[in-house]
Amino acid sequence: MLLVLVSPSSYGQVTGATLTGTVTDSTGAVIPGVQVSIRNESTAETRSARVDSAGVYSAPNLLPGVYDVTFSAQGFATTVQRGVNLTVGTQQLLNMKLQVGRVNEKVEVSDLPPAVQLTNSTVGGVIGQQTVAQLPLNGRDWTQLATLQPGVDSVGSIQANTGSPDRARRGYGVQMTISGSRPTQNNYRIDGITVNDYSNGGPGSVEGSTLGVDAVQEFSVLTSNYSAEYGRTSGGVVNAVTKPGTNSLHGDIYEFLRNSAFDARNFFDPVQIPAFRRNQFGAALGGPIIKDRTFFFADYEGLRENLGITATVPVPSVAARQGIICSIPQPGPGGCTPHRVTGAFNPDPATGIDKSVLPYLSLWGLPNVPGQEQLGNGDVGMYAFTAAHITSENFGTIRVDHKISPNDNIFATYQADSATSTQPDPANDVLVGNTTGRSYIAIEQTHIFNSQLINSARVGLNRSLHTAQGMHAINALANNVALGESPGADNPQIDVPPYISIQPGLNQIERLNFYQNSYQAYDDVFLTKGIHSLKLGFAFERVQLNAADPAPAGEIAFGTLGDPANNGFLTNDPIVLFAPLPSRPFIHFNFRSSIFGGYVQDDLRLRPTLTLNLGLRYEMSTVPSEIHGHLSALPSPYGQTFADTMVGNSVFSNPTYHNFEPRLGFAWDPSRSGRTSIRGGFAVFDVLPLPYLLGQFATNTAPFTENGTANNLPPGSFPTEAFNILAANAVNNIGLRIPYIEPHPKRNYVMQWNLNVQRELLPNLMGMLAYVGSRGVHMIFRADDINTVLPLNGANPPYLWPATPGTPISPQIGRMDTLIWNNDSYFDGLEAQVEKRMSHGFQVQGSYTWSRAIDGGDGSIASDSFVNSIPSLFFFLPRYRRAPADFNITHNLTVNYLWNIPWRSSWRGPLSLLTRGWQLGGIMQLRSGMPFTPLVGGDPLGLLNSSPFGYPNRITGGACSAPVSPGNPNHYIKTECFTLPMATAPIASLCVPFAPNGVLAPGTCSNLLGNAGRNDIYGPGLVDFDFSVVKDTKIGERLDVQFRAEMFNIFNHVNFNPPLVNNVLFNQDGSMNPAAGALDSTATTSRQVQFALKLIF
Repeated sequence: MLLVLVSPSSYGQVTGATLTGTVTDSTGAVIPGVQVSIRNESTAETRSARVDSAGVYSAPNLLPGVYDVTFSAQGFATTVQRGVNLTVGTQQLLNMKLQVGRVNEKVEVSDLPPAVQLTNSTVGGVIGQQTVAQLPLNGRDWTQLATLQPGVDSVGSIQANTGSPDRARRGYGVQMTISGSRPTQNNYRIDGITVNDYSNGGPGSVEGSTLGVDAVQEFSVLTSNYSAEYGRTSGGVVNAVTKPGTNSLHGDIYEFLRNSAFDARNFFDPVQIPAFRRNQFGAALGGPIIKDRTFFFADYEGLRENLGITATVPVPSVAARQGIICSIPQPGPGGCTPHRVTGAFNPDPATGIDKSVLPYLSLWGLPNVPGQEQLGNGDVGMYAFTAAHITSENFGTIRVDHKISPNDNIFATYQADSATSTQPDPANDVLVGNTTGRSYIAIEQTHIFNSQLINSARVGLNRSLHTAQGMHAINALANNVALGESPGADNPQIDVPPYISIQPGLNQIERLNFYQNSYQAYDDVFLTKGIHSLKLGFAFERVQLNAADPAPAGEIAFGTLGDPANNGFLTNDPIVLFAPLPSRPFIHFNFRSSIFGGYVQDDLRLRPTLTLNLGLRYEMSTVPSEIHGHLSALPSPYGQTFADTMVGNSVFSNPTYHNFEPRLGFAWDPSRSGRTSIRGGFAVFDVLPLPYLLGQFATNTAPFTENGTANNLPPGSFPTEAFNILAANAVNNIGLRIPYIEPHPKRNYVMQWNLNVQRELLPNLMGMLAYVGSRGVHMIFRADDINTVLPLNGANPPYLWPATPGTPISPQIGRMDTLIWNNDSYFDGLEAQVEKRMSHGFQVQGSYTWSRAIDGGDGSIASDSFVNSIPSLFFFLPRYRRAPADFNITHNLTVNYLWNIPWRSSWRGPLSLLTRGWQLGGIMQLRSGMPFTPLVGGDPLGLLNSSPFGYPNRITGGACSAPVSPGNPNHYIKTECFTLPMATAPIASLCVPFAPNGVLAPGTCSNLLGNAGRNDIYGPGLVDFDFSVVKDTKIGERLDVQFRAEMFNIFNHVNFNPPLVNNVLFNQDGSMNPAAGALDSTATTSRQVQFALKLIF
């Protein structure tokens, strides 16, 4: 059986493959007029081609599969090449030498062509059918296998939790960065139809995975410099094809079982492992409807899961709830001693805590983690609970292929997935429900005019949706309208830096609704003329995004837990409130955009050893509009009022009119043996302004909805007085949320280049070494709120903010979301791969990437696309925010293998039954950590926006050359390597010292931005080994009983995320965060075991 992981072929946007080559005699002279017959072994479909005067033949858009290729010509013996594997969207080169003889003589060629790319400069690979079906997959998500290719990294571990609104907005599929691109810049295609979801991310369900292992025949991953057929994207392309039916009836029935009884304890689990039950079951069936003419394939997969997750969150300690602050004395400068809360606006006589605040303390569970009931100075402890994540999912596929005539074929595919889940919010107060759905239809018709001219037309519909809402209150207080800040509302979201927060109450949970329809049409023409292999075509897509993303009914922020001098929560001294007015309308927004693309591609075979790839694509899109004109934006971020708001569908101009994209490359065989290839290329790709860019903030802006902001709140104003201030401002159109969108954005494009060498080292063994680079120009910069106070000295460091409360750039405007096209990105990668194709029962592939991705912010669908992102980087300091990308991974090594264990054919009876049919498989991944940013919590600089932050100072050299302790999860960040920002002589008179725990710290400067910066530290690396044991037992000729045991993270290595919460090193007052530097979550599961039984026929 032939299995190709990295194909020696080029890639096209249609789902079929192309077989091409040159036919010569023994002297090397070309032989025109040779008849080429290409027969599919599974369906008996035969395609004919004819060698032209240049000695070249080409047969495009063949169904992926295994073919027998026959060459016949007068005066030459008929030659047959068997077992030619054509893979999805690729161009396979098959050259043939004919021997002199009679036509009725037959010569069979068994040697397979070398696994070296000889026709184009695209960097990518193909994941074959056996690899998809046999490698261990946690969750049976076939898109995970894309990470087997060099240059591809999964960044799912640093995304928001699957049950949170933030994750819902960002999409649920496995989010990947390909050659340094943002996850929203990739294009996912199934049967030639784009299946990106409403966030422009990968397809996926609320479970966070993409089902369909038994429905996918194979897929390709294009990582750099793909040809002009491909558009809509500047990142990578994942191009899958579903299984077709064949002339034989085949299928399977299966169930995969998971149970916590077989699993290891997670690092953060209590002594008892939370319950985990998963049943994943299904069946597939394919075969003929009319032999040799009409075929079908159908697949169903169901998932039922009850997953217990141990969640740990910081909460106020018992002592703090009793009004005792600093119950654990902290000696030294900036330390503290136990004392009663003082300074409350309306103190409770028993505790000193403000009476208005007391009821809200019960929204937090009591600390219950042994040894962590009090951390640091004793104000905070850890609360652990088991969050039951209950999921139900149903997935199905139907495909029909039909041969209309010898020159006409058509296929149609329908695929659908529906999933629901429930789980508690992060504080265990409200049960949240999420629903996802996705479906697509693809219809493709291929017409053969003659052996040199073929046309493929394709239409499709892709639909994705997500809804979320609060189901019921776990904590009765979360449904108590007496705790609301506005009439009829229950508790708002409460943020107490550095890490204590309460999510909104039941009726304030965001009722998210995203529905996207994408109508698509494509036409591709294949024309072979001598040394020219021409492709040209067009693409059209109509995108309809219907969204309702109402802001929570309220979010109020404090500076510290109990310090009255730094906006203490217990003393009722809030900083800022964000809230909608109760009278606001609930509006569904309906965004529309169209994409138009056309291309021409010529793969020019100048010599048998040299091919030039020359392509040009033009692609533009309409600016997203709203069908009722419900779009608004400010023309400038500075000095704006409500009266300046632009309303309607012309809030920014179209930057895509001149989107001409050259695609150039070469492939050269210097040895003339077909065993070595030197390739390179340069290409331009555009990033289109599609509706997903507006889906979040455009649904929350005045005048269509009224979301207000109240800054500089007076003490005692929580909860209701703060809202009264906000409402009074809103009546006068002050403090409303209105975005700033750059009115005249520049063209957003990415340039890519690569140079690589491939070499067949031994038969079936290939090596590859490549350099891949890119630069993104005028990339989108996204921020949650740029309505901030500017530093005193503009863009000249050090960055010092006013000593007294400053004024935001537009004081009459509230929150100001933004889209600005002023970002740049850079990527350099060294990629190496060694791959042994399946032979002698063994295949193995190893891929290594060293890379560096740098940008000035990664926001697209959201400003903080990842949990390690900062929501509102400084828009006015593009150079200062330039740093390693949030998804930058310097080193990444993956190895996968399958080994069919040999057995003695002489053995008979029970011994043969026990020893034959065993297979081992596995995936190993080793990679370095992801970056994150050390912070000062609260609003030390006085930014007065919705997502303030500050940087500390970093000490370098000596023991602080490496600012982390990899072996110490409780103290991963060396906090001794960071200090508060310090005053220097030129600015000392303008500085406001920090006052940790109310004690002045001379020489410090709270209004100074420290010298540490974005993504200044790297988190722990990842070590993961997945392993499978498979036993196939044949029963007769047609039935195979397969037992599988799969172990994920078999060595139970603890893979930590970076400290996504405890990266806040200092509180707003300058005191040390008690949990600073501690690791608080894992990137992978502990060891988990999965068993399966499959009946294959």
